[in-house]
Amino acid sequence: MMQRWREKLKYIEAGLIVTSLIMFVVSLFVDYENTGLEAAILIIGTAVISVIAEKINKKEIEKMKRQEEEELKDII
Repeated sequence: MMQRWREKLKYIEAGLIVTSLIMFVVSLFVDYENTGLEAAILIIGTAVISVIAEKINKKEIEKMKRQEEEELKDII
C-alpha cells in the first residue's frame, strides 16, 4: 500500500517539475496578472502530466512482463 503512494507521489513530482518548466517558459513571453490563473494551470498541468506518466509506466511494466514470459517459454 505504501509503495503505491510512493509511486503516485513520484508521478505528481514529475508533473510539478514539467508544468513549472512550461509555465516558466510561457511567462517569458506572456505577462501573467492573474495569480489564480497561474495556480489553476499548475494544478491542472500537474494532474494531467502525472496521469500520463503513470499510464506510460504501466505500459512499460506490462511490456517487460511479456518479454520475461517469452524468455521463460524459450528456455523451457
